Amino acid sequence: MVKLCTAAFAVLAVCAPARAIDGEGNYLTRGVGIELCSSFNSARATHRDGEFTAWLAGYLSSFDRWTSDVFDIEGSSGFDGAMRWLDYYCQVHPQAPFSIATENLVAFLYPARTRSSRTATAPPPAPGAGSSLAPR
Repeated sequence: MVKLCTAAFAVLAVCAPARAIDGEGNYLTRGVGIELCSSFNSARATHRDGEFTAWLAGYLSSFDRWTSDVFDIEGSSGFDGAMRWLDYYCQVHPQAPFSIATENLVAFLYPARTRSSRTATAPPPAPGAGSSLAPR
């Protein structure tokens, strides 16, 4: 039994998730996150910002899911507020990558984040929706 437990622990240790950031604080960005804010500005001006909007929604959803003490990073500002903040940031910093603009958005929003579904202004999600629970 002890050998079985030791083997199981060894397998779990090897399968544990790795840190996504390297020793220098870098990570791989995909999609429009690699585009400059000037591209975001152009897309917003022509109402063709769907790809940026989808990328941002995925980033923020992932942040909510994988960051402790965060239910909703947007807090009371909502997604529209986040987009307005990015509009301003990207006008001021057109050469910044969109991913860096998004990181700065998250840093700005973090102090006012919603920490629990009990304190959220919107109704709580349906059971199993947006959680790590298996679907029923």
